[in-house]
Amino acid sequence: VFWKSRRAARDAQADGLSLPAQHHYLYISRIRCLNNRPFNHEKIYLDLSFFPDLQLTPQALEHTSLYSLLNVTSDSAIEKVEAILPSADLCEKLQIAANKPLLSVARQTFQAGKDSPFEYCRYYVLSEYFGEIHYH
Repeated sequence: VFWKSRRAARDAQADGLSLPAQHHYLYISRIRCLNNRPFNHEKIYLDLSFFPDLQLTPQALEHTSLYSLLNVTSDSAIEKVEAILPSADLCEKLQIAANKPLLSVARQTFQAGKDSPFEYCRYYVLSEYFGEIHYH
């Protein structure tokens, strides 16, 4: 599942993310699967000041990592992690029961050698997968 659009910083407030107001963002919503089972729902905001000519397709993201497509290397990130119970929307997207605990992670990702984040992300991951997934 993949959806993208251009958004302003205020749009990210609903996801609990504070973004610089003067910038514009590419919003990507996707559900990641492992062994054909959903385990992660990501809401990604890419700062377009880093990628002014960015063109992404769902097909490209199916088989290639986002960072490879962006041609970036991250050297640091700040994450805030909370344990939550899923909303009805997350239950549907992740195909889980309402009493299944999730980890809600708010992340700012920094490009190597840069002082401001290029990516802001809110993702929800099944707790048993947190720390065990290797993204490529």
